[in-house]
Amino acid sequence: MSRRTRTRSAGTMLLSALVAALVASPIPVAARSSLPAAAAPRERSADLAGALGADGTFHGAPRVAATVDASARTPLSALAAGEAPRFLDHRATADPIGPVSDVAAVPFTGPSTVNAVTSVATPAISAPPDVIVGEGDGSVNLTVSLSAPGQNAVTVAYVTANSTAYSYTSCNGDYVGVGGSLTFAPGETTKVVRVDLLKCAADGTEAFTFNLSTPTNATIARASALVTIGDTGVVFGPPGAPTGVSATPGNASAVVTWNAPASDGGSPITDPSSYTVTSSPGGKTCTWASGPLSCTVTGLVNGTTYTFSVTARNAIGTGPASAASAAVTPLPFTDIADSQFKADIIWLYNSGITSGCTATTFCPDADVTRGQMAAFLDRALHLPATTTDYFTDDEGSMFEASINRLAAAGITSGCTATTFCPDALVARDQMASFLARAFALPATTTDYFTDDEGNIHEVNINRLAASGITSGCTPTTYCPTADVTRGQMAAFLHRAFGL
Repeated sequence: MSRRTRTRSAGTMLLSALVAALVASPIPVAARSSLPAAAAPRERSADLAGALGADGTFHGAPRVAATVDASARTPLSALAAGEAPRFLDHRATADPIGPVSDVAAVPFTGPSTVNAVTSVATPAISAPPDVIVGEGDGSVNLTVSLSAPGQNAVTVAYVTANSTAYSYTSCNGDYVGVGGSLTFAPGETTKVVRVDLLKCAADGTEAFTFNLSTPTNATIARASALVTIGDTGVVFGPPGAPTGVSATPGNASAVVTWNAPASDGGSPITDPSSYTVTSSPGGKTCTWASGPLSCTVTGLVNGTTYTFSVTARNAIGTGPASAASAAVTPLPFTDIADSQFKADIIWLYNSGITSGCTATTFCPDADVTRGQMAAFLDRALHLPATTTDYFTDDEGSMFEASINRLAAAGITSGCTATTFCPDALVARDQMASFLARAFALPATTTDYFTDDEGNIHEVNINRLAASGITSGCTPTTYCPTADVTRGQMAAFLHRAFGL
């Protein structure tokens, strides 16, 4: 064997031992790069190519044999959010030890710290809040903002648009219209657009809009802002108090109307819900939507007296409450306001015993028929149904079912043995017997009235008086043959249920 051959073989053996040692205990990239230049080993290595694995380490394999100075290696930096895997590729000069054919393929594995890649939400663009300025201010700066910095450049188009103010064409303009595009570089979150204001004439309070559209790499959270321009010298603030508040009562409700405040505070009162009506007592409210200045407060208690006040709101805030309206009382019917039995009729309605003689009226002074009386008692007492037909003269009557229930409960035996006389009017003495049986009133030995002597209903009249359901038509008389009105019927039932 020649000397060259022996040297070549010895070099090959040494290289093989070195490779084996490297495979058994690879030197971390970061550790190698931290070695001092004097101590950094000369390694038999390869042209390295690889990528970060799911386990957080770098994996690679040699492509071209080379000698790599470990002290010159650069650790793999962390991936940015959303970045694809990067490859580590170290190339070195020709190997001074031996040819490439002497080096076997050496896999490379080295630990590398990888930051977790998280999903980044798309930023949202917002127009500035509504703002109020004066013509004498000269200009207004409108700040457009991003909810978070973007990874990529974000763009959005902007433009001003006339509302009640007009863009400059001559000296009657209120502002100089602008339009264009804003670009947020990665990391930026605000951009400012300047709009010049004009001071030409005292033309009152005006307004224009600042609008955003067509974003890229972002969404729009607030697309528009209202810029209100007042004449120089205008003092801005909440509106004044509405005036002329009045209310019209309804069934558990009231319709409230009012006039606009004398001052709008320099800002229009035009948005829905700009006016709020509040009841006292109860704090029930309604808000104006559009059209005539009016709204309906619901959820009121029939028979309760209410007043109402109104507040107005503009872009600056809510003004003071108006003077209270005149007091009104919601009622279930339109014809009972002046009835002495109003409270009793309201109770009757709220108890579900009556729905009136029409949809809106009760007819408190109309006389009660025997059929109507049967229906009142049936609904008040919730009498059970019966299949027995007790009388011959109520066929086809709207009250037939109630009449039969009354007979089944023992409250009536009819006007004769076989008839009920449903259309006949109810007299006060008959009413006494109906109620005494229906409520099982206790007997009494007191004779309360002087005009019922010998009446077949006298005992029941005295039971009614003893129970406090009646005090007579005068202090000493009952008027037993007088007809019962619907208002009186409501009072009788109300008092009976109060026992």
